[in-house]
Amino acid sequence: VRSASVGLEVTDGVCPSAGDLSYQTRTTGVIFNTINNLNAGAKALPYSDFTGISTDVEAGLDYDLTVRADSDGNFQIITKVWVDWNQNCSFNDPGEEYDLGTSGNIIDQPTTGSPLTVTVPSDAVGGTTIMRVSTKYTPTNANQFPTSCETGFDGEVEDYSLNVMNSLSINESELENLAIYPNPNNGEFNIGFNPRSGEDIK
Repeated sequence: VRSASVGLEVTDGVCPSAGDLSYQTRTTGVIFNTINNLNAGAKALPYSDFTGISTDVEAGLDYDLTVRADSDGNFQIITKVWVDWNQNCSFNDPGEEYDLGTSGNIIDQPTTGSPLTVTVPSDAVGGTTIMRVSTKYTPTNANQFPTSCETGFDGEVEDYSLNVMNSLSINESELENLAIYPNPNNGEFNIGFNPRSGEDIK
């Protein structure tokens, strides 16, 4: 009989991120597939949890992303978006960051990088994941880009939910002797592993 050790890291959600309420630098609208959240009123919070607003996206397909913003006057802002495609609770993986442009002197208008075509990776993990939108003031030519886990900056952060439809999320038998179910799931799942014989374990 052979045995194998498996490392398992459990992370409870993505990192916190929030701007501040000192100025009106903020995101005023997000349009992505069926998400159409236009909130042009005064900034009420440095972080808004809009994860109750979601849309279904299919792996391998393209979707247009438009972010509207307010620079709070004749100032420069930068808007970035992150999507945790591999659902590891980190926005630092390649292909998870999107630049929506450097804008200036706008009031509830699309950023210079909008609309941006976002291709859902063909290997994106099926199920619900987070899309984070951050708009940040930066002095002219300073290019102090927002980061996915930043707090206390002149700006605002919003989180949304994306439900990734992936053919891998439907098939529980991709690996002949390994089953993860239910799939997709919301963080609670079962793992079944049934080796055919001791000789098959490597």
